[in-house]
Amino acid sequence: MTAEVAILNKLGIALAADSAVTISEGSDSRKVFNTADKLFELSRSQAIACMVFSNLQFMQAPLQVLIKEFRTACEACETVAEASKALLKYLQEFAAKASDQVKVAAVQANVRVIYDVLAGRVGQRIESKFSDPNFLVGVEDPRALVEATVRDVWSDSIDLLTAYAETWPAVEIVGDFPDGATLEPIFRAVFEESERPPPENQVERVIAFLTEALKKGSPFESSTGMVIAGYGSKELFPTLEHFDLYTPVLGALKFRTVERVDIGTSGPRARVMAFAQREMAERFLFGLDTQIKSKILRFCNEAIPSIGDYAASLVEFEDQPKADAFRAEVRKAETAFVGGLEKAGLETIREESQSAVEDMVEFMPKQDLAEFAEALVNLSSLQRRVNSGFETVGGPIDVAVISKSEGLVWVKRKHYFTADLNARFLNRIGAGA
Repeated sequence: MTAEVAILNKLGIALAADSAVTISEGSDSRKVFNTADKLFELSRSQAIACMVFSNLQFMQAPLQVLIKEFRTACEACETVAEASKALLKYLQEFAAKASDQVKVAAVQANVRVIYDVLAGRVGQRIESKFSDPNFLVGVEDPRALVEATVRDVWSDSIDLLTAYAETWPAVEIVGDFPDGATLEPIFRAVFEESERPPPENQVERVIAFLTEALKKGSPFESSTGMVIAGYGSKELFPTLEHFDLYTPVLGALKFRTVERVDIGTSGPRARVMAFAQREMAERFLFGLDTQIKSKILRFCNEAIPSIGDYAASLVEFEDQPKADAFRAEVRKAETAFVGGLEKAGLETIREESQSAVEDMVEFMPKQDLAEFAEALVNLSSLQRRVNSGFETVGGPIDVAVISKSEGLVWVKRKHYFTADLNARFLNRIGAGA
């Protein structure tokens, strides 16, 4: 993982990124390196930069290689949005040109994770039913019951996962998305290697579910966070776009626009944004982070009903309908309280804290923007250092400031070599290396 920060006002943008990269196998972290590059100049002719986080590979190619290759051919863009589209188009074309082996492997890896969730749920439900000692008691045709039970469990699980998939984020697709017939052989290969393949009478439904699931931003799918920020040729004030980039499906690129910030007369005057592992930055900036908010709401949802139940137990009702009506009103009050706490309480605390910080950021000089961005990343690094487990934020912090007049200026930047010994390299490549 990583920690990255962007701070914008009308003078410019400060970007900061740590250098930690976690090498993982499945859900297990294997190794952390503290030398990864995550902040890049996106154009040699314009003041635009790109930060990446989470998955730093794209179709088995390092993203830093692809971004630097795109940079050499990047033409002038009038807006940051135009530069973003150009980069996404370049990545889609790269994915489309990949070998069939790489394309299929990417889809299989994605499908395998989603299918394992479905098969895992099926396995748990079937085990629960078959472990009942009375399951086959008095049954004339046990085999028919077992087959019907397996079929019903698969059908119910597919329905449940299909409904869940409808809540996944919608994505935009660049390129032609393959149809079910093209994807079916890939799906069947995943079924064959699974310990729990679907019964033949459910295969078509599973294929239909997986085809639709691939058109969404699956929470089980590895994705790349991408932040593109700076100035187009016709932009006086800075703009930032944040994307989630998903695994291409046989050359079709999937992405989701998470947020777009346009500093200017009609937009916010300043903005402080943290990406990836951002809880410590949010806690410092806004008083609470998403994890603390979730824990407070979970506690309230679990604790408050017991208060209503206790109050109801102290009241004597004339009949059951009046008791039920009282409890229904208590439940409404509980729901209203939790909703009010979330919106009028916790959200208000965050908004007021954010407003206070950004009121000061609006007038910060560029040097202070850079120091503030670096300090927020350092805060996340320190928190990981004193906690148990892998230090998933750490290493040197790269810091850059982008302004309309000076373009991209590196404030701090690591190199794997000593600059004094490589003067010819720096003269040949330039600052955009």
